[in-house]
Amino acid sequence: MTHADGTTDWLIQSSEKLQSCGRALKRSLDEIQRTVSRMMSEADKIGKKEERRHEKSDAYESLLTSPGPCHPPQSLMVV
Repeated sequence: MTHADGTTDWLIQSSEKLQSCGRALKRSLDEIQRTVSRMMSEADKIGKKEERRHEKSDAYESLLTSPGPCHPPQSLMVV
């Protein structure tokens, strides 16, 4: 059936279907964006934990290799 403004029922139904698909696509994209944000947040947390672990490891190694108070630097030693 053709309406007074020239549109047909088929055109109206097609437009409604496209709008429905558009809304479904928008919901899917929103869900993907939330998932990616969550994953990036988790990756950031893991990265920070790894960074702290490396800092602790470096500090511990520095303590093991530094002369410390029991071993004066060579410039202060009397030979």
